[in-house]
Amino acid sequence: KKKGDQIASSAGKDLMRPLSDEERAALEKIRKPVVLFMALCVRRPDIIKTLMGIGSRPNVDILTKAIRNNMQKLARAVVVKYGAAKIAIQVSETVDELETPLFLSFLDNLVPVTEGSHPDQDLIDACREIQTKRAGASDETQKDARYIVPVVSGIKREDLASELPVFVKSDDVTFKS
Repeated sequence: KKKGDQIASSAGKDLMRPLSDEERAALEKIRKPVVLFMALCVRRPDIIKTLMGIGSRPNVDILTKAIRNNMQKLARAVVVKYGAAKIAIQVSETVDELETPLFLSFLDNLVPVTEGSHPDQDLIDACREIQTKRAGASDETQKDARYIVPVVSGIKREDLASELPVFVKSDDVTFKS
């Protein structure tokens, strides 16, 4: 495999499964506290940053897997209570660069997954705003396509044409994760 393929597969769902019986046992043991903390995050969304910070530390791979495996539950609950666009902006303002992989997982889970449904325009606009803020400028060369990928299915074709330079500039790993 090429290096990019290894990175892409490490971001995929296959590696969210336990690799051994010991890891499976550890995931089961940590799942309940993670879900409980996520329930607290629904009541106080400002502590989502704490969840992502702890899950982004070095050498906490099992905790990170538990968080990613249950991220959809958290995302669904906060969308119902606060709305996808509002919570996406709120969380993006608190997370730092180290927490970006978990934030991208959260952002991906904010998008509806039922067949035939597309992201709301508010969420698309929020993702564009996050992309621009994260770039630090509105310069097209600095934008990161990873913030737009979750909502691409809802972007109109004519609007998507303006995003094309960002997608072309991105590496293959961006689209494989």
